[in-house]
Amino acid sequence: MVDSTGLISTVAGNGTPAYSGDGGAAANASLYFPAGVSMDAFGNLYIADYSNQRIRKVLLSSGHPTLTLGNIGANNVGNYSVVISSPYGSVTSAVASLAITIATNPPEIIVTGSTFGFLNNQFGFNLNGMMGATIVVDGSTNLVDWMPLFTNTANGNPFYFFDPQSTNFPSRFYRARLP
Repeated sequence: MVDSTGLISTVAGNGTPAYSGDGGAAANASLYFPAGVSMDAFGNLYIADYSNQRIRKVLLSSGHPTLTLGNIGANNVGNYSVVISSPYGSVTSAVASLAITIATNPPEIIVTGSTFGFLNNQFGFNLNGMMGATIVVDGSTNLVDWMPLFTNTANGNPFYFFDPQSTNFPSRFYRARLP
């Protein structure tokens, strides 16, 4: 296959003249004297495997081959290209950028137990968050205007928040968030 940038890649055949590979990865299949190719309207490739007296079908409509990387971190962010080599030569991919999005779990207000609610005339509750996450507790009297009341870094264990001003408001709402 040759893409629009001139990049050449193998989509079928492993270079060994034989008959094998049906049902597996097309690049691992053996062809014996491929004599012609054609594509259908769905993007599937058909190969005339002359010496095996077969028409071989390669499903390409599901997309291009992918490379999966494991154990990557923020220090791996950057631009990369892939070089694929074989006894017949090598091909270099177009440059691809690797970006990482790290998802963190939101903080959790623990609403069970004896520490939720009024204790010593102050409203409070326990919070839980991902180790090292900064957690901000905001307060509001109208669910529109929020004011930060408390900031703490989670250490992996629940920690207690109390609002010493809670009795000064007829109603007050709280939310815990990541900044």
